[in-house]
Amino acid sequence: MFYHRYIYGSGSGLEEEKDFRETYHPLFDKYKVDLALQGHLHVYERTYPITFNNDDGDEPIVQR
Repeated sequence: MFYHRYIYGSGSGLEEEKDFRETYHPLFDKYKVDLALQGHLHVYERTYPITFNNDDGDEPIVQR
């Protein structure tokens, strides 16, 4: 998946990004998307496979 919105990362983000994530993340899970390339920020971040934590967006659930 590739998009030019910032919805995953170490920053807290904006409300519109939260709305985008809440709309599309369930689809990423449904269709087993395992790579998300996003634009907008000019930094490099890499994570373990994760599931978004709706209870605490700053603490994703690491899939091992």
